[in-house]
Amino acid sequence: MQNNTFFNGTKHPVLLKFPSSLLKGFSKGSVNFRENLTALINRAYNKPRLRYNIILTERIKHHDDILLDLGLDKSSSNCYIYCLLVPRDWLGFTSDELIERFQKSTTTNSTQTVLIEHESEFRFNKEINDRVVGIIGIKPFQDLDQTSLSNVYGESYSNMLELTSFCSFKSKTGPLLFNLMKNDIHLSFPQNFKKIVAIVIVEHNLVFYYEKILNFIKIDNSIVKIKLKSGQSTEKNVLLEGGIKATRDFHLQSLYINL
Repeated sequence: MQNNTFFNGTKHPVLLKFPSSLLKGFSKGSVNFRENLTALINRAYNKPRLRYNIILTERIKHHDDILLDLGLDKSSSNCYIYCLLVPRDWLGFTSDELIERFQKSTTTNSTQTVLIEHESEFRFNKEINDRVVGIIGIKPFQDLDQTSLSNVYGESYSNMLELTSFCSFKSKTGPLLFNLMKNDIHLSFPQNFKKIVAIVIVEHNLVFYYEKILNFIKIDNSIVKIKLKSGQSTEKNVLLEGGIKATRDFHLQSLYINL
């Protein structure tokens, strides 16, 4: 069992792996996880949200809504949030220096993945939060019957996973975090998943990032227009939760990558 003393003193990056079950309940530990993860994810998402001025609502509307807003409420298995934690003495590094250290750490297999199975094993605090450089979530892909994506991908949707809450606080760290998560899926997930799906906001220029940086493949004819109802908010549909306020209609694009 790990504890914060271990994480405070680590000299190498640590990939923290939180099952969605830790975000449920009303214990102090569960509330701690919800509050801190919500604050971290919203802080990262606020940068593109404010830059493009399309989405007005924060990524997670309230910490008690985190499972619903990230789509982690639909399954009890294979739902995880990963946080990439760097050593304290890496905080002053530039993005290029950070990447260089990560590459050395990866070469020596010194980046450890730690599954946090119980709230007593870990507790967020300001010092820990400052050392998180990226967050990524994974969940089972749901059947999007209105777009028939499972047919487009050539796989049963039960063999696919979907990204959620993918964000970073340091440029160029996203691909590292994504690859660390992929490695963990290969090593520790009981089912042999075939693909990872990402559904992104087109107007945030994320299609280019996923195609060119992460090597995802765009699915033609999978773009969906999200129309606003009265009050400038979205209605709930198979692609996203309702109540998202926006300045105008926007579009979602689906992409995938083979595992």
